[in-house]
Amino acid sequence: SHCIFGVDINPDATRLCRAALASHASLPPDSLHHNIQTADAIRGIWPRSSHAAPGLDWNSAFAPTDSFHLVVGNPPYLNQLESATVESRDAADHLRLASSGIITGYADLAAAFWLLASHLTKPAGRFALVLPFSILSSRDSGPVRAAIAASSTITHLHAAPPTAFRASTRTCIIACEREPRDPHRVAVSSGNPRTSLPALTIPHASLASAPTWSRFAAAFSGVPPLTLPPNLATLAEIATATADFRDEYYGLDGFIVDLADADDSHYPKLLTSGLIDLAHCSWGRIGTRILKRSWSHPRLDLARMRREGPLADWTSRRLVPKVIIATQTRVLECLPDPRGQFLPVTPLLSAFPKQPTNLWLLATAIASPVATAYAIEHFGGAGLNPDAIKLSAQHLLTLPIPTNATHWRRAATTFEQATQAPPSQRTQLLHQFAEQITQAYEPTSPTEPLIRWWTTRLPPVNTQGETAPQ
Repeated sequence: SHCIFGVDINPDATRLCRAALASHASLPPDSLHHNIQTADAIRGIWPRSSHAAPGLDWNSAFAPTDSFHLVVGNPPYLNQLESATVESRDAADHLRLASSGIITGYADLAAAFWLLASHLTKPAGRFALVLPFSILSSRDSGPVRAAIAASSTITHLHAAPPTAFRASTRTCIIACEREPRDPHRVAVSSGNPRTSLPALTIPHASLASAPTWSRFAAAFSGVPPLTLPPNLATLAEIATATADFRDEYYGLDGFIVDLADADDSHYPKLLTSGLIDLAHCSWGRIGTRILKRSWSHPRLDLARMRREGPLADWTSRRLVPKVIIATQTRVLECLPDPRGQFLPVTPLLSAFPKQPTNLWLLATAIASPVATAYAIEHFGGAGLNPDAIKLSAQHLLTLPIPTNATHWRRAATTFEQATQAPPSQRTQLLHQFAEQITQAYEPTSPTEPLIRWWTTRLPPVNTQGETAPQ
């Protein structure tokens, strides 16, 4: 009756909580109405906020206390602006004002609860919440991460297993102490039962200014350290990149045909993420789904699209030499398209060499173990699975490129051979490619741990009933 307090928007939840606590403490059933209140914890007046608003006033709701030694919670995960309703706009405006401008844009509602928890915690107290894993890397949660890192010390981070909750969202638990210390010494664990991973030591200023906290995702993925030369050039110097959106996806409706044999110049093949593995295309060997329909050999009726459809310009821009990159994968899986015969279906990315002769060099830089490690360390955690890589086109162009042209060209030749080899030979060629392309970055630390780690993440190769690609 003096030390446990709580808020929930659901009256059934608060009723059951009061009853359970009262029973445990041998208190009268109706004695905890002040302690456990039914209210919206986010709406109202935040601690030490000058923004007045209807709802729970945290400065007086649990008087005489307005801050706590320990704050825990499992908040809802909702996009604040996913619908353009007046209510959602009002909620977004409230959060922006209550948080002094920290909560903006499309920040997940869980980020607002996380920031509120930090405000409710006394100096040297602790707060720990169950949060969506994407909060480590999503752009609009960045100001909240910066505020948490500036005012507190991250002490523990746990990646929950996929079956922890019924929801499809992957979750993590982040525990903090409301007292900034330098550096952050973070205990890292995953799974159930809990498996401890190597702890992280991160300078305080580095974490507060970091655009993402993907280094935590890298810890869960076991990315080995690799020391590279400073100031490496990036893909942006040799390529452009783009990601297609829903307009292109729905613009295909009514123009897809299912043809095993056809002239690619009139009926280009449509590719989805599931049809791309590293240096390999499964079009025509396995089926795929587009626009809620199953297809065995999906193609676009190009003449009809140019005559009647909305994507004539889009098809012209895409039917050129390019590298197509899958998403939500454990390594960066890409497929070179030197003849420009494939059309990518979102969420695939496309990279276009600025010089046509650089197509295979571009592909090998994207496919390299170095690029996969870099992507996880800088952008990991945004995928459906914490161990999967999800990149934007802008992120893709920040990947480093090799410095040693001789090794790079040799790796490009091997990678091209891998795309033409039968499965039984492709694996060996990819291992050879990994060694060559990693050396092309001229690292100053051993490369074997990175290559071994990357190799274990490659998708399995099915060698039954398959021949070299045409």
